[in-house]
Amino acid sequence: MPFRRRARVTITSDLPEHINLAYQITYAQTEVPDGAGYLHAQWRRAVTDRANPDYVILDEVRGHGRYVGTFLSWSRLSQAAWFGEGEIKIFIDGDDEFPTT
Repeated sequence: MPFRRRARVTITSDLPEHINLAYQITYAQTEVPDGAGYLHAQWRRAVTDRANPDYVILDEVRGHGRYVGTFLSWSRLSQAAWFGEGEIKIFIDGDDEFPTT
């Protein structure tokens, strides 16, 4: 994806021990057209519980653009005996009680 001024790549490990990491970033310095699109990405981690298992994936998005998608992964970060089953509900503009999907 193009960027005009800068880009930042951050890599974090939550492991307690040291890890070896190899990476490569390839780029080209060139003019970016005025109408070029930009990538806006988010990464979140949250702990939910059985009393309130809902997790919001995409909320309060405004403006024009194209929604490319979501990658969602459940990981058991505790010893609780829950294996991560659930359903995804998609509420779209104006949905209230029931989701579109």
